[in-house]
Amino acid sequence: MKIKFIWLYILVLFAVKTTAQRLQQEVKWFTIEEAQELVKKQPKKILIDMYTDWCGWCKKMDAETFKHPNIAAYINQYFYAVKFDAETADTIVFNGKTYVNEGAQQILQMEKEGRKGRKPTHNLAKELMNNKMSFPTIVYLDEHLNNLSPVPGYKSPSNIEPFIMYFGENVYKSTPFDQFNAYFQKAFKTEPATYDTTMINWMGMQEAIDQNAKEPKMIFLDIYTPWASLSKLMFRTTYTDSIIAKYINENFYAVHFNALSKDTITMFDGQMVNEGKAHPYHSFAVSALQGKMIFPSFVFIDGNNKLITAVPEYRSPQGLEPILKFIREGDYKTEQFQEYLKTFKSSY
Repeated sequence: MKIKFIWLYILVLFAVKTTAQRLQQEVKWFTIEEAQELVKKQPKKILIDMYTDWCGWCKKMDAETFKHPNIAAYINQYFYAVKFDAETADTIVFNGKTYVNEGAQQILQMEKEGRKGRKPTHNLAKELMNNKMSFPTIVYLDEHLNNLSPVPGYKSPSNIEPFIMYFGENVYKSTPFDQFNAYFQKAFKTEPATYDTTMINWMGMQEAIDQNAKEPKMIFLDIYTPWASLSKLMFRTTYTDSIIAKYINENFYAVHFNALSKDTITMFDGQMVNEGKAHPYHSFAVSALQGKMIFPSFVFIDGNNKLITAVPEYRSPQGLEPILKFIREGDYKTEQFQEYLKTFKSSY
């Protein structure tokens, strides 16, 4: 009984400590100068919170959205977060160019006299916000300081989720935001009954390998992790789309493979396992993705169980369709994908 009590006590302490750490998670803010230096050493996207002292909605976002532990953790993982006073009088060097506030003297005079209210806007804020001065505005920059998009208006924790995911995980490269957001809302904001995850005839990896040896057919391998939100999004929306499900079922052996699996798999001229030592991933997933552990990723394997290619990152049904057909119809052997897209006719 004492041993059981001790273990229960340890588990409770661990749970309390973990919860406390999670609740204490806050966005780590940098100056724009600091973010520019950090991105040179370790590339990440930059999220700039454009605010003013008089903006009430800016304060609300600070108090609610940026204090939300899940939002803060996500932002810290995928972005360098910058607080930028759009009415600062400072001179700022950004991306090799010097920016000033032409009303700096007026601002300094207001501060000297203790006067509140709106001040002239800094030139860098004007440029990054495309001269649409609305506060708050979140500006998203890529790893090379290119402006991806300013997103104006107050965003609650729930409303900012699709935006930080869209820019943070490179969805913007393949999918229009409105399309992505519609699937995001369906996957995470509606009842599970609205999507049927059994539409694709998923099988185990070893089962697909064995079946491929008897009756050769391409394998479509979706590699995921349980914690990757975009993996869940594809599973609930892209793979429940009738056009996608029908094409995969007719042309591939389909495998939904957990990269953290403990199964033993016989492939690539040997047995592959999850050793659980240097990293949590199965050696099969590492080999199939060639060490680029991005989730979701999907992999194509030919009828001889040879790797064709791995494609990282989320795709909507409209984005996945041409990739499926490009590989299945063999065009990848003679043509570049971008050239293929010029003549591709979508079913949507």
